[in-house]
Amino acid sequence: MTSTPGNPELDPEGDDLVRRVRLILRNGFVGHLVGVAADVAYAVFVRPETRLGVVLGLRAMIVFMYFVARFLSPPTSAASAMRAMWSTGLVVTVATALMTHVTGGFLSLYPTSVLFMGMGAAGLPLPRFDALRIQLSVWAAYGVGVFASLPLFPESSAQLASSSAIATFLYLYLSTLLSPFLSAEMSHGLWSLRREIFESKRVGQMVLRRRIGRGGMGEVWTAWHRGQRREVAVKFLQTTMNDTVSRQRFEREARAMSELTHPNTVRILDSGIADDGQPYLAMELLEGRSLERLVADEGPLAPARAVRLLSQAARALGEAHALGIIHRDVKPDNLFVCSGPSGETIKVLDFGIASVRVDGASARLTHTGLVVGTPAYLAPEAVVGREISTASDVYALGAVLYFVLTGTPPFDSGIATSILHAHLREPVEPLERRTAGARFDPALAALVYRALATDPDARYAHGDSLADALVSLPELETVSTVSRPVAPSKPESGATRRVRP
Repeated sequence: MTSTPGNPELDPEGDDLVRRVRLILRNGFVGHLVGVAADVAYAVFVRPETRLGVVLGLRAMIVFMYFVARFLSPPTSAASAMRAMWSTGLVVTVATALMTHVTGGFLSLYPTSVLFMGMGAAGLPLPRFDALRIQLSVWAAYGVGVFASLPLFPESSAQLASSSAIATFLYLYLSTLLSPFLSAEMSHGLWSLRREIFESKRVGQMVLRRRIGRGGMGEVWTAWHRGQRREVAVKFLQTTMNDTVSRQRFEREARAMSELTHPNTVRILDSGIADDGQPYLAMELLEGRSLERLVADEGPLAPARAVRLLSQAARALGEAHALGIIHRDVKPDNLFVCSGPSGETIKVLDFGIASVRVDGASARLTHTGLVVGTPAYLAPEAVVGREISTASDVYALGAVLYFVLTGTPPFDSGIATSILHAHLREPVEPLERRTAGARFDPALAALVYRALATDPDARYAHGDSLADALVSLPELETVSTVSRPVAPSKPESGATRRVRP
């Protein structure tokens, strides 16, 4: 995800200034289109001597300027938004000054239009004096435009000898001076409100921008990290850290996560406890989609592509395993695929978080009543509450590889208890049975089945050994021959893991 425009120090939404300016430009475009009818009515009913053709020409110039600024070349950053505001404001004030001369000169009612020009910018959240400087500039520019263009209009010049004409103009023009001050107060009120919201959304050195995800474990927000001057993703865990043991556990794991440097591991940039007691982790903000989403969008992956991505994930797990960290929740949704100049890369998310996932009451099969992990990718030893190891992550990654090759996880009955029971008792269905006529290299199939062995000692011991096995596979198909996944067959019972012939 790319950074949003705007000044994050002043604007927690980043691109809010751009959106507001675009709205003002759109409203200006529509307003001046409506102004054409007002011009005609003024010429017909108020001052028939109005040079309507000139007025409509100037009005068309204003409308065209708004059209270009809003639709043909819309602002995309705070700087371009302010340039658009200044340029359109200049055109409008000069054109309105010229309209004044051809609609009665100093007796014209067009000076009142300065009121509308000032109120149009009241929707910008700016400090009082910044807003007032803009508003007074527009107001003064109109007056300068009227008197600077006098030599072009003999009729208006002749009115200088009429005290009543000058008094009428000054009365109307000076009465519009109220507009800049009112607009500035409105802008300042918006700015103050936004600053209060801004302060309430601060966590440590970060300012929260918008929520991008919510799940059973917590929420994920984008934020601006003031110390590192970059956008980050912040994950809040749905737990409080009031007890000392939980706090120490979280802090220990956060430190371990910060030590992970593998390029296929999401970088942890900051961690801590929010004021409300929620622990949080700040990590690099990624652009791409999860492996779960990728398979949902494109179907099962070609074997070569699947092996290339999963070998990267296995290397990242290998680094963690070497540091004594077990992921415990390896699944397609925690593997994020990014595209870059060097091609597709994968990032492993949620390393080391003390996450307890209960997939409904029916999933509570351990003596503690809790199941750590996601049922479809849970190692058998975790199901029965035995001690997990690095081989448990290998099992989960093997299940993910099965999923990306076939489009379905190894066990997918849809019922948590049945899935957990299948991990313990049921054989893995051959890859070909899950696909419509696809063939898989025997070495690749054997690798998948070994990673999914019931006995942890029969699997690859850790992420690096699985990665070594993946990269040593013979050259595989680069284009998937899998047309669609096939619904899993009814599982057979059995006490040991075996591959159904």
